[in-house]
Formats: sequence, C-alpha cells, structure tokens
Amino acid sequence: MIIFTVEAGGRAVAAFNAEDMEAATAFVEDTSFQCNLLEFATDEGSLWNGIDALEIRLALDEETAAYHESFAVAYTENPDHIGAWVCLLAFSRVAGD
Repeated sequence: MIIFTVEAGGRAVAAFNAEDMEAATAFVEDTSFQCNLLEFATDEGSLWNGIDALEIRLALDEETAAYHESFAVAYTENPDHIGAWVCLLAFSRVAGD
C-alpha cells in the first residue's frame, strides 16, 4: 500500500493508504469521506470548506510517519475494528506545517 495525502486549500488535511493513485482518487471523491472533512474542525474551522479542490499527492515522510503512528495507536486500542484508516493530519504531530 502507498500512503497518500489529500490537501484542501493548500493545507495537508489527511493521510490514507491506497493501492495506487486511481484508488486514492476514488477514495477522496467518495461522498462519505468528503462529508467527514466537512464535519471535522479545528479552531481554524472545517478541514475542508466544500469548495476548494481536493488535491491528492504522495505523502511526505512526516505525514507517512503520522499515519503509521495513528494507525498503531488505533490498532492497539481496538484491533478487531480496524478497516480502512485515515489520519487527520490537523490532529496529529505534523499539524501546523
């Protein structure tokens, strides 16, 4: 699996894994994923405003590390309920890039 990052408004908001760019694009275009980006917010507002284009790219090293760290924590806490995993970068150690 490859770790990808989705950017909204030029800000990295989420890291996730996918087989390839086609699968990553399908994931980001899914309505449920987009709704989650609208629902989750920081003090600065929603992770995505619903208007800006969502850009997908390969994750940087620190984003990949944040993804793996958050997955490890979630797996340790509840190994039976881990499926697809998304790391919301605004809530990880790479926040404030």
